[in-house]
Amino acid sequence: MAIAVLSQEFKLLTDSQKLDAMGISPSAVEQAMWKASREYRSASELEPLNAGGSRASFEAVRTLREALLSMANGWKILNKHGQCLTINPERGLSILVTSGDKDTGLVDGQPKTKNGKGAETKLQVSANRQMSFDLFGEPANQSEEECIDKQQTWVLLYYFDFVKKEVRFELSLPVAFQDSGKQGKVKISDWKDRIYFKPIPLDDAARVNSPSEFNEEPDIEVVPKDDF
Repeated sequence: MAIAVLSQEFKLLTDSQKLDAMGISPSAVEQAMWKASREYRSASELEPLNAGGSRASFEAVRTLREALLSMANGWKILNKHGQCLTINPERGLSILVTSGDKDTGLVDGQPKTKNGKGAETKLQVSANRQMSFDLFGEPANQSEEECIDKQQTWVLLYYFDFVKKEVRFELSLPVAFQDSGKQGKVKISDWKDRIYFKPIPLDDAARVNSPSEFNEEPDIEVVPKDDF
């Protein structure tokens, strides 16, 4: 199954065809964002300012996992070094859910992750870039069979836009990052491919905080003691 994704022809497919090749239902992603939006709106003014963003993050991960696992086509969950990944070993894919900036979901935008990411994300993005068999280019010296077990990490990036009253989101393949301004942290800043989804309207009753609070989410990357 992984060969369907690890091929030159992948770049010629429509977004819908790409998702099909990846074993992902568009409705699974859309449902995750609908429920994340609902959780954000459910936050009370009595709670911490980042409560809505944290709830949205948790709900997006839970709903996406629930939908993909129900498809019974190879998806599994993996909680590794503080990351909540949904992986498909048969297709050589993993998905990370995280918030992005205001360029998220815009065809002419160049989005970045909102929060700084740690060592595990840096390794994953570097692996995407260095993979011997490029999803969208020519095969290198290794055969397709030798590359099937390599994981491509895709990011489900989302942004709550309270000006346009919509949630924009995309499923994209990261290949580069830049310094976040915080020691040891980076922001994903460049993408090899971006699969766009139609924005979801936000209810007018959505809880609106200052821009710095819009997409707050837990950002914990735990390094096992064995790694020191």
